[in-house]
Amino acid sequence: MKSKYRVGSFSAGLLFVALGLFLLLNQWMNISFSSLLFTWWPLLLILLGVEILVYLKKLKNDEESRIGYDIISIIIIVMFTFASLFIYSIKETGLLQYLQEEVLSDGYHISLSPETISDLTDVDYIIITGQARHVNVAYKENNTGQVSVRSDWRHVTGQNYEDAQQKVDQLIQMRKEDSSLYISLHELSNHSNFSNNLIGYFDVELPSDIEAEVILKHANLSLDIEQLEEKLSVQNDYGTTTAWLSPQVNLNILARALDGYIQPSELWNSINEDQTKAERTSEVESNATLDMITKQGNVQLRVY
Repeated sequence: MKSKYRVGSFSAGLLFVALGLFLLLNQWMNISFSSLLFTWWPLLLILLGVEILVYLKKLKNDEESRIGYDIISIIIIVMFTFASLFIYSIKETGLLQYLQEEVLSDGYHISLSPETISDLTDVDYIIITGQARHVNVAYKENNTGQVSVRSDWRHVTGQNYEDAQQKVDQLIQMRKEDSSLYISLHELSNHSNFSNNLIGYFDVELPSDIEAEVILKHANLSLDIEQLEEKLSVQNDYGTTTAWLSPQVNLNILARALDGYIQPSELWNSINEDQTKAERTSEVESNATLDMITKQGNVQLRVY
């Protein structure tokens, strides 16, 4: 009598046993079934391939045996193949990581305490760079001669609050080099193209008596100026730069837009027809200067 091997039955049996064990252990131990599935899914293909090779070897050694492909076997093989291809596809597109974060992680609001540098006696130039999308640079009247940088993030995913906070701990970096202070602002990435819920803001407060330069790209940059005594140079390519002025502040402003535009306003003393260059002159003599330039971005001037 010829024996018949049904390919896929053994693999399916082991799969059900493994799933049952994982679910059973999860009742007493802190084991993430979803995490195990996302990590070890290629074993399904390996297991099925081994089963086919073993049965082929048996068939070669046993002429009385044969491999049967009935409807159940075919369905098992097709399900294994398509499930594997589906998981691989969503992993390559970034959807798998997004689903992992959504299923296994919670969203947290992380508000970091300000990082402050009070000793600026040897600093005569401040440079701000980075890839941040939302930045506010402020010059306050009551600034006591210090630099302060803080950030606030919403919908940060993590296994717990500490895990989420660890992701944003290194987004602000400050270092002194010679007579310059360098401030780097880094954007927290979603690691996925499917979610845009992550929102982060940087607030930078600078002293009015030290010259500064801001170099950003694709940023929504706000300049809050109550008092300024030196020059502030701003370059924000492909982004929006909005300067908010106190009615009492006296400074000269020059704005240039390369392949961008400057929003018309009565606050400008002059603006060309192409809206690519505008100027505002202080009513009283002042050494304070705001120089704004953008490439394929826009510049706005406001008074609060």
